[in-house]
Amino acid sequence: MQKKICCVTGHRDLPQKEINRVKAALRMEVEKALTGCFQRFSELSKIRDFRRKRVYVLTNYNSTHEQDLYRVDILRRMGFDPYVMIYERPTAPPITRHLQRWVNNKRIFRTVEHFADYEPVKKLGRDG
Repeated sequence: MQKKICCVTGHRDLPQKEINRVKAALRMEVEKALTGCFQRFSELSKIRDFRRKRVYVLTNYNSTHEQDLYRVDILRRMGFDPYVMIYERPTAPPITRHLQRWVNNKRIFRTVEHFADYEPVKKLGRDG
């Protein structure tokens, strides 16, 4: 009797367009799985108050602004309360810091529905 064996070592060279396609497909599958887990948690949990369903969202860690914003929007639509944490904050782009302020300041987050509508305020008194 012959056995079937499957081995994945990662030593196969792929063209760049294939790598990008595989990365995108893998990212979609992971997001789909996580979304399913969050939905399942919401269904089974007795916690109904969105303020008690806080979820940390790590940004600026091998992700784009669009990906970070997508995760925040998905969590918000699912009834969770996102809280943005920035990886290496001093080197983060200003838009990531604006995203953090928009999400973590709950007065702003509840009144300004979309990040595109959010207008960050410049600090006064620094440069004249």
